[in-house]
Amino acid sequence: MQMHKSWEKLFNSAMMTLERGNWLKAVQYLKRSCELYPHRVEAYYELADIYLQLEHIDAAYEVLQQALAIDPFNFGCNFLLANIHLARGNVRNALKLYLYLEKMTDDPSPDLLFNIATAFECLGDRKKAIFYSNCATEEDPSFIEAYELEGRLLMENGDLKGAKNAFIEILSIEHYNINAHHMLGVIYSKENRLKEAIREWEGVLAISPESDETLRELGCALNLLGDGEKAARLLNRALEINPENIQAKLDLRMLQQHKH
Repeated sequence: MQMHKSWEKLFNSAMMTLERGNWLKAVQYLKRSCELYPHRVEAYYELADIYLQLEHIDAAYEVLQQALAIDPFNFGCNFLLANIHLARGNVRNALKLYLYLEKMTDDPSPDLLFNIATAFECLGDRKKAIFYSNCATEEDPSFIEAYELEGRLLMENGDLKGAKNAFIEILSIEHYNINAHHMLGVIYSKENRLKEAIREWEGVLAISPESDETLRELGCALNLLGDGEKAARLLNRALEINPENIQAKLDLRMLQQHKH
């Protein structure tokens, strides 16, 4: 009983320190907990989670290996291990573990469902990626990243109506979400509703004037409407911001060729 109270005190100190933003001190507490109470897997999980957030992937992996040697079926540690596989590009290993975890629980978390969707997308299975991203938003109707994934994949599949609904849903949660407004502009453009697309993109640039992809899209739309001069300025500006924007380079080159 005394040992349990001592561990609890040490673990709670780590969590309170972490809440105050002092991750370095929290790591020290958690390492101490792992040394003194090696069978309390909770400390390993929190330590690995901190390392992952800091992108210290190898350190997180090492901690999880220690934890899973103690408790091979620990849900949280296996979830973090799958995240590491995904981060390292071992997508099939990640997906195998995610699907195993899905079977382990009657109520899979939105994060698990979203990560399954992400893994399926990486493997090129849009249908399953859309299905799982939709499951994630059903579990958590405020899950913006899941709506973004679903909307983008639906658009790539040609389902503009479904994609539009996903991005509109984001705006009902976060009215000034720049990506949702940008993507709505892309959808309106594909529907040949250029004036509505331009309104969306101009709204994005009013908030985020250095969004190079929005500048590019707006430039292309204005060129289609006959304003080649302004289109060229916007495309040049996009390339000033991001010289690696290959599509902007191609668009600008095509515009210049048509002028001659």
